[in-house]
Parts: sequence; C-alpha cells; structure tokens
Amino acid sequence: MTDVTMINLKILRLLGEGDSKTPSQIIVKLPEHSKKDIKYSIRRLREKGLIKVIPNLLDMRRVFYQLSEPTEVSFEGVKVKQEELSLFMELSNSTITPNATLKDMQTAANV
Repeated sequence: MTDVTMINLKILRLLGEGDSKTPSQIIVKLPEHSKKDIKYSIRRLREKGLIKVIPNLLDMRRVFYQLSEPTEVSFEGVKVKQEELSLFMELSNSTITPNATLKDMQTAANV
C-alpha cells in the first residue's frame, strides 16, 4: 500500500487553505519539520500529481505551489479521487501515527 506521511498531509492542507505558496512560505508555516524533509515531500507530491508548480512571473528563480485541479490523481500508481484525498487530509487531525498507511487511514475512517 501507499504510505501517506503526516508532512505530506500538512503540506496539502496548507496549500488547500487558498492561495499558492512558495517553498519558503511552506517551510515557515511548518517549523516542526526540517527544510530537507519539506523539500523532499514537495518533490514527491509533485511527482504524484497532487500539487503543481506555478512560475513566479516577477522572479523566475522562484516558484509557487498549489493543489492540482483534476478530479482524479495518480498516487503511486493508484487512482485516488479528490474526495478520498479530502478524507485523508481530514483524518490527519485524528490520532493516526506518522507512518500510517493508506489502509490504516481507511480503517480509521470506517470506525
């Protein structure tokens, strides 16, 4: 099964609050995580198609990140609907361990 980490969920929730954010803004909003871990998580979320890159037209050295628009995204070869992704983000507020798998989260949602 796919591992969904708490840092991934925090980044998705942060980007889901509205406007796009730069990597620096994300790092400032998540001080409990290291810069390296946040950058790695952003890269993995981009690879999975969950977030997309928006160029900063005022400063082309920097980029913005925002949530992807499609109704269905690929999450390590598994099709995940936006509703399920929302459920995972909602569950991140619960008492799920940081290394919980997708199956663990689905089980917690049914309880």
